[in-house]
Amino acid sequence: MKRRHPLLVVFLLSGCLGRRVPVPEPDRPPPEISIAEPSPWVGAAEEARRLMQQGMYREADEVLSNFGLRFPGTADGLESDFLRAMLRADSQFPVTNPRERTMLLDSYLALGPSAPRFAEARALRSVILRSEADRQVSDSARGAAEARVKARDEEIRRLTDELLKANTELERIRRRLTPRAPGDTIRR
Repeated sequence: MKRRHPLLVVFLLSGCLGRRVPVPEPDRPPPEISIAEPSPWVGAAEEARRLMQQGMYREADEVLSNFGLRFPGTADGLESDFLRAMLRADSQFPVTNPRERTMLLDSYLALGPSAPRFAEARALRSVILRSEADRQVSDSARGAAEARVKARDEEIRRLTDELLKANTELERIRRRLTPRAPGDTIRR
């Protein structure tokens, strides 16, 4: 049994040595917290939003365009391109050519499915094209209706002129057929 005790002692000592209590480290200064500067995109987006709310669509488009030119190919630059396309899709945005509404979306979609808002851009383009087709149908229907109204007005004017001439002729005939008083020599 004497042999068991030394093994027990070795076993107990090895257990004590294996469990060490962590020694506290000396005081270190806290890590420096750096305040990151806001992304330039945040300022540009806020400026564009403010301009849009004031109805200054061209100026908002210019802010987004300048940002896209400064940061091409970046996530923020692509977001700027997408927002420009959305801005031009707005019916409040003054465009001279309906094609302008989809040009930016087409260039954004040309980036392919890897573009961050590819699905949204494709859906927006579909809505714009459908809206434009509906507008064209409406414009042609309005044009046809205006042409009918103009033709009707011209017909009314022509018939009014004819009626006036007929009334004048009837008045002339009535006067001619009216018996004259004796001594009246004037024929009308």
